[in-house]
Amino acid sequence: MNITDAQLVEKYLEFKAFVASRSEAFDAEIKPYKDGMTTIENEFLRRLDERGADNTKTEFGTAYKSTLMNVKVVDRDALLKYATTYWEQGGGDMLIVSAQKDAVKAYIEANKVEPPGVETSQYVRVNVRRT
Repeated sequence: MNITDAQLVEKYLEFKAFVASRSEAFDAEIKPYKDGMTTIENEFLRRLDERGADNTKTEFGTAYKSTLMNVKVVDRDALLKYATTYWEQGGGDMLIVSAQKDAVKAYIEANKVEPPGVETSQYVRVNVRRT
């Protein structure tokens, strides 16, 4: 292959710019459809609420309501105390335990060893940018 590094960088950046412009164009093209879908969803919610119904079935498909939940921790210490006290009764299911990458990296840099219970791996990625 007699392609120079400069030519590869130039082509990569050309592809990147093309993908970005096409993505923007596609997003603009589908925006009215997404907005229309949101308008229809809101109309169905209004109609279902008005009827006191959870769904409506048609020959084309079914529109139905679903209830979703957002959870926000407002007192971390209270949640941790409850979860550890009632670990076997479901407290352990309320927590997701994961290591934070930046804190683990800082620990390794300071101690030259991984923290207990943590395993790390590294990979190399190539990046291309305009200079």
